[in-house]
Amino acid sequence: MELNYDGIKRLGIKNAAFDLDGTIITDNNRVIDGVLRGLESLKKNGITNFIVTGRGINLIKRQSFIRKFEPFIFPKLILNDGNIIYSLNSNKLYILNTINKNYVIGLYNYFKNKADFIIESRGIPFAQNRKSLMKYKMIYNIQTKIALFSNITELENITKIYIFPQKGINRVIEDNMLNNNLFIVNKISFLNCYEIKPPFISKDIGLEHLLRICAMGNLNNVVSFGDGMNDKTLLNKSKLGIAVMNCEHSVSEICDVKLSVEIGEFLLSL
Repeated sequence: MELNYDGIKRLGIKNAAFDLDGTIITDNNRVIDGVLRGLESLKKNGITNFIVTGRGINLIKRQSFIRKFEPFIFPKLILNDGNIIYSLNSNKLYILNTINKNYVIGLYNYFKNKADFIIESRGIPFAQNRKSLMKYKMIYNIQTKIALFSNITELENITKIYIFPQKGINRVIEDNMLNNNLFIVNKISFLNCYEIKPPFISKDIGLEHLLRICAMGNLNNVVSFGDGMNDKTLLNKSKLGIAVMNCEHSVSEICDVKLSVEIGEFLLSL
């Protein structure tokens, strides 16, 4: 396989999809060297660049790296691991799926004195208390302002939940949440957190939906780049899946290519 523009175009690739954290930006939101020039080169060679990230709207808006990317990327972003399509131009969003509100209310009422909650409504996080607010900010290393909620019944279109259980509560939470088809549960070991997402959501589903409604092909026209577990289905289903240097081992195993150089250097070598 020739990893250059001629080889990519022979595969029918017209679009490139990029994860953010660990792929084209660092943990402190710095754009990896060479990436901006690489995105510019892709665009000049007829490739449309898409951002496909696990981040929510509050972790995207007003971030300086997004302003740097804007001249070179498609103006609709895939957020929340494929669940939200967000337009940079209109500031509007489209939600693919939500968590059942009645179940969320029941879950919260049962555990509110045993755990701290962050609840995302339409992609925007709201904190139960200052403790959950601080823990959420520590996970994502951000200083973004987050409002506290006083009445959970006022939160509509719930797109994600973060639960920070008190000591000894993990087993109780897992018994109530795992093996449940109402949502997907991921354990974030840092700060002992459970991330809850709607079912039938992944980055490949979000991107496929956007490509379809924009008449821009499908995943057979995509080269994707990623590093983490939430990138696996997109990398696996794209025409060409490329894992970056410091990816998780299980990610490199399902990819077509694992980079031996930084992604910026690779993009500039095409």
